[in-house]
Formats: sequence, C-alpha cells, structure tokens
Amino acid sequence: LWRATFLRGDLMKETIINFNLERLANSKRSLARLQSEFPPKTLRELDKAQRLNTAIDAAESALLEIDTQTQWVLMYLDAKER
Repeated sequence: LWRATFLRGDLMKETIINFNLERLANSKRSLARLQSEFPPKTLRELDKAQRLNTAIDAAESALLEIDTQTQWVLMYLDAKER
C-alpha cells in the first residue's frame, strides 16, 4: 500500500520514519500526562518493583541454564560409565 502511494522509495521511507517519530512523541506526551497523575513516591516504587522483577527473571533464567547444563553433564557422565 505504501509503495503504491509513493513514486520514490526514499520519500516513502522518510514518511514512514516521520510517522513513527510522531507516534513516539505522542506516546511520550501521553506517558508524561499519566505520570503527572501519580505522586513521585508511587512512580519510584513502581520503578523499584520493575527492577526487582527484572532481577528475578534474570535469576530464573540463570537457574534454568544451570539446570540444563547439569542435565547435560549427568547425561555425559552416565554415557561415559556405560
């Protein structure tokens, strides 16, 4: 649809980029408006909770990786004994 609208590909790309930048600017304005409705302490607590969730996700991934590596080692040792 975009290609049918524009004669030059570079104009199409520039329009798409500008459209995305405009959407990003609108999203930033909406976020700023939403943030202004909450006390700063609440926003700090949400940020802290997000960092904790990220740390928990990283720890879970590390544990899964350790578990996977342990299974491979045990399979290797089991095969070696046979």
